[in-house]
Amino acid sequence: MTDQPEFVGQTPTDLQQSIYAHIAAIQREVAGLLKLGLKGTDLWRFLDGRIREHPALAQSGLIHHAGHGVGLRAHEAPDLNRDREGILEPGNIVSVEPGGYTDAARFGARIENMYLITETGAETLSDYAMNLVPTASD
Repeated sequence: MTDQPEFVGQTPTDLQQSIYAHIAAIQREVAGLLKLGLKGTDLWRFLDGRIREHPALAQSGLIHHAGHGVGLRAHEAPDLNRDREGILEPGNIVSVEPGGYTDAARFGARIENMYLITETGAETLSDYAMNLVPTASD
């Protein structure tokens, strides 16, 4: 038995809280980054670099896609991916999914928000509190 949380309802460790806070801070930056013509590979590289700024995630970075289009299927164009190019166009709805994982924390944090790409930038479609531990105002 360990003293680290393994399921919902337990108090997260300091490392788990730190990783979650880091990923949440990155997600809060995303709407300002999403612009017409942005390449998915460029967004992936940005998220990977920001994730690596956390000492516990410096070696792993972003180990999955950065996101994808949302429509009739769960994953569709545009790809926001290290290897496949997707380019943001007006009317795209995309899920952007920064995440960080480390065995040291026995924990992974991925926060997904959805955005509508417009002529002037991005509109956040899934605006909710990003707190690992709920507060009275959540």
